[in-house]
Amino acid sequence: MMKKITMMFVSFLIFLGCTSNQMSEVSVVEHVSSNTVDDSACIDLHSIFLWDTPQDFRDYLFSNPIDIAMERDGDLIYTTSDIKEWVAHYAQIWLKEMDSVYESLSNQVSDESRVFLEQSQAAWEVMNQQDSALWFEIFYSSKGQGSGDISMVGFQNIYRIRQRTFLLAEYYFWLTGDFNFIWQG
Repeated sequence: MMKKITMMFVSFLIFLGCTSNQMSEVSVVEHVSSNTVDDSACIDLHSIFLWDTPQDFRDYLFSNPIDIAMERDGDLIYTTSDIKEWVAHYAQIWLKEMDSVYESLSNQVSDESRVFLEQSQAAWEVMNQQDSALWFEIFYSSKGQGSGDISMVGFQNIYRIRQRTFLLAEYYFWLTGDFNFIWQG
């Protein structure tokens, strides 16, 4: 079971390696798995943005301080308990970041746009909860419940929160021409 959890964690770190433009030459992923990150195998997450969103803004998002800390702290994971703590810790950081971006964006939009933003966020929150429940049920149905299932669902949750944060940040950027992460590690 520990090998399965370790591979799941390595997969998540590979995901981070695919999305970060600030990866060190020898990353945590390479250290743990002794394989290199093949950019051609990575999902093009830059395509989540509008086509004319400036590349320097995209690069800023993908080199964010949270991902850097997640990668750094990945070296400290040895047990299932460590993974659960890591997932819970970084899910909370991403949630706080997303909430901050949401509040900043809410303060920038018109009253009419604020209604759309609130509806969009409420729909996203329901989708996020439902996707987490679905993932857990899929894991449980396909192989029974294991100690790594909660961690796998947690990784998916972090990914969704991170992606939503990026989208809200892009909206904010288009309104103000600027965006900065509040969390600096």
